[in-house]
Amino acid sequence: MKLVCLSKSLREMRKILTLLLIIFSIFFSFWLFYKNPGSSNKPLLKDPKKLKESKILNGYNLQAVKLAKVIDGDTIELTDGRKVRMLGIDAPETEHSPRAKNRGTADCFAKESTDYLKKLLHSKKLYLRLDPSKNIHDKYGRVLAYIFVKDGAQFRNVNLEMIKNGYAYEYTYHHEKYLYQTEFKKAQELAKQAKRGLWADSACVK
Repeated sequence: MKLVCLSKSLREMRKILTLLLIIFSIFFSFWLFYKNPGSSNKPLLKDPKKLKESKILNGYNLQAVKLAKVIDGDTIELTDGRKVRMLGIDAPETEHSPRAKNRGTADCFAKESTDYLKKLLHSKKLYLRLDPSKNIHDKYGRVLAYIFVKDGAQFRNVNLEMIKNGYAYEYTYHHEKYLYQTEFKKAQELAKQAKRGLWADSACVK
């Protein structure tokens, strides 16, 4: 009789221990989850700068690229061989452009425009943003895009910088609208009023 009672007691103890182990496992799992949510993203969450940059890249559909060379004030070449024509701007033509070759000379302020674009892009992280309302390529096969640079914690629109500082004109193709048209037109008016860059009275005086 004593053996039967002892056996029952052991079985009850085992049930209780099993139940306690299950409860402990559940609480331990919850503790791990709330202590380390999204463990796969842990390195990103630990760095607020990377998290902010990631949100900007996703929100603006920016594509990281590497610069090979600046061709002129509105065109660059990437390390993968693609050429990029900057949307919404038109810079003075260098002596290498087809239009300038026909005339036999570069446009006024072409060198200054090209040099300024080189300065804006030098040692910066480059990103492209396409315009959903435009074709990806022009008739020459160049990528049509806005160029952004990572400057410290900020992303700067290089196309806008070129207009704002008087190194390129705002350019609307066939009266078509584009993403930054309002900002670009306003920047050009301010540059003209301030006589910056190519708008200066002495810019093209020989």
